[in-house]
Amino acid sequence: MDENFIHKGEYMRKNYDFSDSKKNSYAAALKKQITIRLDEESISYFKGISEEVGIPYQS
Repeated sequence: MDENFIHKGEYMRKNYDFSDSKKNSYAAALKKQITIRLDEESISYFKGISEEVGIPYQS
C-alpha cells in the first residue's frame, strides 16, 4: 500500500457502521485518578482555556 493512501482517500469509505461495536474493556485501566494541588491563578488559567476551546477542564 502507498503510505499516503488515507490522504488521497483511495481506501477510505465515506461511511462506517459502528452499530455493532463493543466497548473497550481495557479503557478503564488506561486512566489513573490523581490529586494535585494548584494555586488559584493556575486553576483560573486552565478553566479559561477550557472555556475558550469548549472542553471541560476536569475530564
